[in-house]
Amino acid sequence: MATQPTQNPVPSESPRDLKFNAGKIDEEVTSTTQTYYVDRFGNKHQTNHGREVAFGESLQVFEQNGENAISNFVNESQAAIAAYGYITVDSFQAGATITRHNEILRDTSTGEYYRWDGAIPSGGIVVPPGSTPETAGGIGLGKWISVGDGSLRTNLASFDGSKLVGICETIAELKNVTAKAGERIQVKGYQPFTTVGGGDFVYIESIPEGWHDEGIYIKSTAMSGYWQRLGTPTGMDLFNWGLSNNPDTTITDLGEVLNRAMIHNRAPVIPAGTWLMSSIASIPSYTVVSGMGIGNTVVLREGSTNSLFMNKSDGTVGGYGATVGIALQDFTIDARMDDYPAPCTPVGTGHATSVRISRLEINNVPGRWHAIELNATYDGVIEDCRFSRGGLDMYDGECIQLDAAIDGGPFPWFGPYDLTVCGKIVINRCTFSDWSSAVGSHSGVTGSRWVDLRITDCDMFVSKAGIKCIGWSGVIISRNRILYSKANGYPDTVTFYPIILRPSANVVNADVIISDNQIVWEMDNVTGADHRGIQIKGNGTDSTGSYRNVLISNNILRGCFRTHISVDDIINVKIDNNKVQQIGTYASGASNFAGIALYGTRSGTITNNTIESTFNLVASKGTQTINMDRVVVTGNDVSGNIGIDNEFLNQVVTGNICYSIGGGTKTLAARNVGKYRSQTVICLGNVETGVAYEAQITAG
Repeated sequence: MATQPTQNPVPSESPRDLKFNAGKIDEEVTSTTQTYYVDRFGNKHQTNHGREVAFGESLQVFEQNGENAISNFVNESQAAIAAYGYITVDSFQAGATITRHNEILRDTSTGEYYRWDGAIPSGGIVVPPGSTPETAGGIGLGKWISVGDGSLRTNLASFDGSKLVGICETIAELKNVTAKAGERIQVKGYQPFTTVGGGDFVYIESIPEGWHDEGIYIKSTAMSGYWQRLGTPTGMDLFNWGLSNNPDTTITDLGEVLNRAMIHNRAPVIPAGTWLMSSIASIPSYTVVSGMGIGNTVVLREGSTNSLFMNKSDGTVGGYGATVGIALQDFTIDARMDDYPAPCTPVGTGHATSVRISRLEINNVPGRWHAIELNATYDGVIEDCRFSRGGLDMYDGECIQLDAAIDGGPFPWFGPYDLTVCGKIVINRCTFSDWSSAVGSHSGVTGSRWVDLRITDCDMFVSKAGIKCIGWSGVIISRNRILYSKANGYPDTVTFYPIILRPSANVVNADVIISDNQIVWEMDNVTGADHRGIQIKGNGTDSTGSYRNVLISNNILRGCFRTHISVDDIINVKIDNNKVQQIGTYASGASNFAGIALYGTRSGTITNNTIESTFNLVASKGTQTINMDRVVVTGNDVSGNIGIDNEFLNQVVTGNICYSIGGGTKTLAARNVGKYRSQTVICLGNVETGVAYEAQITAG
């Protein structure tokens, strides 16, 4: 229900009247449809919008008729002046009392109207009958000021006369206009020879500290106050803060423009086009920076700046508290490694929560830096992005780096360096082309556990690694394609790790699912041994760092790896329904070790896998000094051998087909008997294609 005002005399201190008047102020200032409002006594008053309408109608007549409009102005002045908000009073010759500054007196001898520019005492300005402006106080500042045709001609000829007809060409011109509080003006365009970024402005004396942004609030150079933009800038796009890419007039730095815009604008839109960026845009909390689509909005790094987009931080707030709720979406970034080879990470976040990066394309990243670095970031999502060219063909040249606040080396932009790690990260439906490594980290934090990482449905065309992470628990790596692709301008590699996970030092990480991935490394004459297809690698013991509860299933691996699936120094792994094939060739002397290998892993189940190309399936104690607990090998199709060390205390080897079964004496003994050898070892129902005659298997 609307507030009902009192009829108390002015000024009223009734709370009802104060609340009623607050609504009327909103109508006066904000309304874009009402031309007047009604006060609590029933009187009508023009709103800002009403004055704009009246002024626009009069201005249209003036622009259409030129000098004729000026000639007719004298005859029409009373109506026009009233439309602008003045109250006409007749006259100097008849006598009158002026009590308000918007009351104007007519000089009947000239037809001109005048307003009083000085102070008005409590009893008003008394003009005796038979007066003229000269005899009733004089003409000039602090006295009578003409508001009619004669002063109009003089003021139009002055340097800031444009405010009287309501148009400045540029914001630079607006800054030099002198005005009084409340005076309004229109600006054609922000930059010269443009029609974007202009609008309607009103002069105000002061603004709160930190509000000046050169877009909504423009600092006057002629006065001490500011010009305030009226209304919401259309589309909230960056033309309203001076963005320009016209080489004939002005080229602005997108980073500088964004930083000004984001003082008040939490949804800046980078327009379609190509824009230069030579400084870092610091994105505050709850801000979405958008473009008009990949390839439509293109941001070019200009110069050697070491980043382009960062979350805003003062460098003192640690944990995940510096920035909350930021997003980047729908544009292309070209870091221009060929023009500016100094290292650069175009997008980075630190000590941040709830980061969304979607539908970005980032190309040509220089140095062994990263397209995106999430450092000390929690709840980060990177999806539907495309990345091309970077990493210098180096193993630690990750396209997306997940890192901790360790020191200013890996993250030089701001601290504090409090060892905060990342958590709850999703990377989904991204494409990586001509990168050294796609996703990962090369720094661990002793004793820290990073939790909740999902990397799904990505295409990775890389030369050194696909996914390489340290210290993560709660990991899902699924439905990715990871294909070796020689880096542009570099020779073929002898190091390739499509998926490798390692624990933090002195931490037991847990709960990993690696499923439904396709891995391809096609190369001839593979040398060395520095390559694995999927590897989960502990640090040797639980005390130094290990993994437990790992599932590796439904993956296809094709290549010439030293080991296609390698699980080293961990506890409790299940390797199920994977397919291993050779593609390419090994050089003489290269290590052709296994299709699947447990190395120092204390308990494991290996079931229903297909291992082609004479690769082996092995379970070895590795360098462990303690006995292994158990291993179950069932239902596998192995073209090579199955070998299990004696140090596995409990062994089940059943229903496999392989070339032969070997390894330790326990397995061989059970194999030769063909039935239960003891309560700890079973080797039954296996087919060994390398055994020439059934008689070779003794009855025991």
